[in-house]
Amino acid sequence: MIGSWFGRHSAKLIYGAIVLSALMGAMSDPLPPSGVVILAIVLPLVLISVAGALAQSIADDIERHRLTSWPARLRSMLTPSPMVAAGVVPLVFFGLSWVGLLSRRVAFRATETVLLMMLAFFGFMASRLAGAGRVRSILTGAVVVFAGLLVVEAKILAMTVLEALD
Repeated sequence: MIGSWFGRHSAKLIYGAIVLSALMGAMSDPLPPSGVVILAIVLPLVLISVAGALAQSIADDIERHRLTSWPARLRSMLTPSPMVAAGVVPLVFFGLSWVGLLSRRVAFRATETVLLMMLAFFGFMASRLAGAGRVRSILTGAVVVFAGLLVVEAKILAMTVLEALD
């Protein structure tokens, strides 16, 4: 049961973890207040989730050659996406930081570490559920982590260039 759910939603989980990794990379220096980070985690994931549901609804309309009613479309847009689930662990760390139980630096480092671990796990599990062996699945997990790191580094490079042009 969990395997079939994960199989259907693994791409969204991976995407959510990559989006969060890029956000963490962009916010890492100087560290913003924990409340700002919490908003920076929740808002993009929710907005991207809603936009993705709308795009999927439109794609379904095109495929079926039939329009979905707006109430049904709104329901699909408001149904939580598995992508948002990737934000749960970072929200816990920054929630603990916000109430003073963790320093912001520890929350950032823990979030970055857990997101990389999530990428490796999601990549591994997606590959295993697709029928790949253990070695190939481990390599897939490593490739997903590498792709996530490339996105983060590209975001940091873009931010650095923009700051230099300013």
